Amino acid sequence: MPTSKKKRTPRKPVTSPFKKNLQGLMKEKGLTAKRVAELSGVSPTVVQNWLTGSVPHNFLAVASLSTALGVDFQWLLTGVHGAAPTLNALSLSELFEIETDPSFSGLFMLEAKRLKRKSE
Repeated sequence: MPTSKKKRTPRKPVTSPFKKNLQGLMKEKGLTAKRVAELSGVSPTVVQNWLTGSVPHNFLAVASLSTALGVDFQWLLTGVHGAAPTLNALSLSELFEIETDPSFSGLFMLEAKRLKRKSE
């Protein structure tokens, strides 16, 4: 009996600011994926994943890379220049994602308390 092989759907190319910035820097500076891996302290496979659009999970590696290449960490990661906002400047909706969970439907008694930011 012949086995049927499932056809793989081709992956859509992912374009993230990090991928775009990294590719641009590599082209500009003549860097290979192997050299980027050495500068950031990760494996060449991780760099290949970054170049296909994977979001970096190791921000220390991105920080090492940005320092080695002399570029702003925030720009490399997000494409935006400038200092990162302080926690005092962010609201709860900027710090957390709001998820709707059907298990939270029904009757509840809630107690609301006002949150005040701690002094640094």
